[in-house]
Amino acid sequence: VGDGFAVILKKLIGSKLLSMQQTVAANSERIISRTLDLLDGARRIHLVGVGASSLVARDFSYKLMKLGRNVLHDSDSHIQMANASTLGPDDVLFALSYSGASIETLRIAELAAKRGTTVIAVTGLHDNPLSRVADIRLYTIADEERARSSSITARDAQLTLTDLLFILLVQKQPDANDYVHNSEAAVTVLKAERSS
Repeated sequence: VGDGFAVILKKLIGSKLLSMQQTVAANSERIISRTLDLLDGARRIHLVGVGASSLVARDFSYKLMKLGRNVLHDSDSHIQMANASTLGPDDVLFALSYSGASIETLRIAELAAKRGTTVIAVTGLHDNPLSRVADIRLYTIADEERARSSSITARDAQLTLTDLLFILLVQKQPDANDYVHNSEAAVTVLKAERSS
């Protein structure tokens, strides 16, 4: 018999909070600032990941689009590879993989690096193939053993980093509020049409 609802909830919240706090602590202000500069100056930002990391990549791509950024994201790794084949030195590849060993993400990062694209990796705080390919390494801390083989805390750690980057980009971009407002207004019009 497992733990009761209240105990499970307390453990889950504690695990998520610890993962988020440790993730923020693992990344220096200098590396976050450098990442912001790269994202801010990129001609295109290509976000890649598989599984739960792809969900985080999609979420971040939507946020970046709200800021008027030229963003590429697709959950299909073949499309991700095709997109990576068009990248160049003015672009950024933002690759998410907690293990750093997801073969699809790794091959895409290797291709982008060969094309002179800056590779930003969001990965676990351990030596892994993706971190070795990356120009910039952002680290996530997750207790996957406690989460019983699920990617719950890894996903939360990735979301913490991408949400932080989004908020900092909003603060850095003078017209960000206008972009976000325009995006929300466009969606509101669509919702109104759908409900009428």
